[in-house]
Amino acid sequence: MAPDLQRRGSGPGDRAPRRFDTLEKYEELFADTSPTHTARGEASVAYLYSAVAACRISELVPDARLIAILRDPAERAYSNFKYLRREGREPLADFEAALEAEHERIRRGWSDNWHYRAKGFYAEQVSRYLGVFPRERLRLYRYEDFSSNPAPILRDLYEFVGVNSSFRQPLGLRVNRSGEVRSPAVQRALDKLRPVKWALEPVLPASLQRQLLRLQELNLVRAPLAPSVRERLIDEYRDDLLRLQELTGFDVQPWLTSKNTYPPMPGKA
Repeated sequence: MAPDLQRRGSGPGDRAPRRFDTLEKYEELFADTSPTHTARGEASVAYLYSAVAACRISELVPDARLIAILRDPAERAYSNFKYLRREGREPLADFEAALEAEHERIRRGWSDNWHYRAKGFYAEQVSRYLGVFPRERLRLYRYEDFSSNPAPILRDLYEFVGVNSSFRQPLGLRVNRSGEVRSPAVQRALDKLRPVKWALEPVLPASLQRQLLRLQELNLVRAPLAPSVRERLIDEYRDDLLRLQELTGFDVQPWLTSKNTYPPMPGKA
């Protein structure tokens, strides 16, 4: 069952989600925008998995246009695991062991950060939105397509939300990559720098930001997901993925293989 994302988790390093007590406080996020702007919006990785977000969005923004970028669910689960390993929060070094521990962790109230397998059942999650929004209000993209060739997807996305589809933006900077840490000491130093980087990001030269990201890249080791584990996960997801395809017309066939059919993303071993 999907979480309501309102309570504080009890997993290592879990924190209470950011909350707004009133609609007015939430709307302050958009204080710098103009009523003449064609589109305004935000992004969150939590809304799709949330059991309540779809209904709340439909109540407050009934004309919203919705965009979801879905990743191969087996690879998504593994990346989630590797990210928490990088952060020093996942105590289990073995992904299969972490999958075995998932049910008990959910029972104990660990946050959705630890729902590696559960977050990959997309049909149930997307159906919550289709229950309150018409299909034409929802755009679905594959993460692998977006990562390998973002320009055509961005053009389609801009057309979908009604803004200038000829707009171009820098696409070379990749952030928040997952992997096993080579040196915990280096990672701790980078973690301490993170709040400073966020605060100074508007004025930090792009070259310095790239250097910091490069340093983090060099401190990561990326082992691919074991084919046997991938095959087992995809077998678990198969019925749900086919239901997603039936519900939306979204092509899930590239994911229904025993190995990831997409080429490695730039910078990944």
